[in-house]
Amino acid sequence: MLAELISARRILKAQLLDFLGLPDNSQDKQDYLVSKIVSVLEVDAAENERFWETFKSELAVDPAELEKLLNCSTTERQQWIEEGKLPI
Repeated sequence: MLAELISARRILKAQLLDFLGLPDNSQDKQDYLVSKIVSVLEVDAAENERFWETFKSELAVDPAELEKLLNCSTTERQQWIEEGKLPI
């Protein structure tokens, strides 16, 4: 699921290479880079945190999209935010 999320967002190949510390002229395909990142994130909590901090704007979802993903109403989404269940 994480690989699909990363692939669906507007994260450039250059950004993925930079995150992984690979040279800009790397011939690796974007799908391979995404799978490599997912592998790293699954085993390294610090890298997981760094990933989410680095790409927080690229991975952000707007309110309507979030409601669709969570299958909830606007009222439920707002309530969950107020309760601290959904970070902004």
